[in-house]
Amino acid sequence: MLWRLRDVVVVAISLVLGLGATPLHAQKPGKLFTSPLKNFVVVVPDFGSLGLGTDGTRVQKQNNKDGGTVAFMSGAGRLLRIDYARLPTGTILPTDSIELQAFYHKALADQILRTNPSSLLSERAYALDDVSMLLALVSFPAGSNLQDAVTGKHRDSVRAVLSFARGGFQYMLHAELVADIFTPPGETPLAMEELSRRADNWIPDFYRSIKFN
Repeated sequence: MLWRLRDVVVVAISLVLGLGATPLHAQKPGKLFTSPLKNFVVVVPDFGSLGLGTDGTRVQKQNNKDGGTVAFMSGAGRLLRIDYARLPTGTILPTDSIELQAFYHKALADQILRTNPSSLLSERAYALDDVSMLLALVSFPAGSNLQDAVTGKHRDSVRAVLSFARGGFQYMLHAELVADIFTPPGETPLAMEELSRRADNWIPDFYRSIKFN
């Protein structure tokens, strides 16, 4: 076998951007954000055009020589985020579809599920532009950047997380599906069908706004 799952480099990226992250700053939607490692360029999202709120876009990032993260947030609680980790030199992705899905699941588990309070709601094989991927729905208790005005606690979050590899990097794309100021605290959770529908609507446009180098 040409690959080993334990050889996937793990960059410990916390759910809430931690020490070393740049302060939040506004960036105009439609402008280009270039990864510090020069592995991708992404169009800063316009949350209004995506139907995710119209209150502007804030950017926060952190990285080291082997990976990092950039998050695009709106004051209404919406989030799109890119996590990226350099694969070890010589890593060869599996050609078998089942083994490839196992590879992407292992990366998801190591980089997201085991390093954050979270639970996996669902996962499925996914493909965009002939690239094989894994699309998961993940619940993050108290994982939203929004806080409840009464309790001061962070709201719960459910995100679509797209796991794939390109150009020597493992990527995780996040899209917030539920946590926003328009959803009252304690409201009945959305059905899985609605969560999946939102993921299918929002993830492709986010992925296609990225140019990988």
